Amino acid sequence: MKQNSSFKNYIKDNFIFIFFPIDAGGHFLKTLIEIGQQPATAQSNFIAKIKTQILERQKDEIGLHPADIDHDFRQKVQSKYEKNDASLLFCEHYWEFTLHEKFLHSFKVNKFILITCHKSTELLNQRRKKHNNPEISLEENQLNRIFPKFIKYEFTNSKILEIEYNDLRNIDTYMSNLQKINKMFGIKIPIETSREIVEMYLDKIV
Repeated sequence: MKQNSSFKNYIKDNFIFIFFPIDAGGHFLKTLIEIGQQPATAQSNFIAKIKTQILERQKDEIGLHPADIDHDFRQKVQSKYEKNDASLLFCEHYWEFTLHEKFLHSFKVNKFILITCHKSTELLNQRRKKHNNPEISLEENQLNRIFPKFIKYEFTNSKILEIEYNDLRNIDTYMSNLQKINKMFGIKIPIETSREIVEMYLDKIV
């Protein structure tokens, strides 16, 4: 990011938003992308922290956060801007889109990752049962089918990567999607290192 970039251009150039159905692994995917946004000197410590949390099973979602989006959302973004930090990566469930709609349009955010559930309803329900969460309702199922189309319509000419949830349950397709993220968004996720972390996650968390 250039030092003289406006705040609005900073958002437009750097902001990536992940939307996903509840329990579909968006927070963990965000964490993997964050590895690629870390300086090389900081990656090893960050990776060690992720592995520790997976082994201790401290969270159902290894996102290393209480919540990405809250009432201080704009303040968090402003703080990153002041620090010249280009790692603007946030994630949220489909149904909370309206909380951030004005911001996304006002700043012309044009980079999205959508975890979809077109063919993965049964697999996602299995995960929800395992974690004692309600199964997908009829209303939610409709939202899961419509939301990706809605984002494409609302944010034309944007970079939008769709990842089907069942592809995040298989190690090889997971790695393939991380490579797609690297290529589309200019991220440098270390693929081989991430493979070990994803294998741990699929084995111990999912």
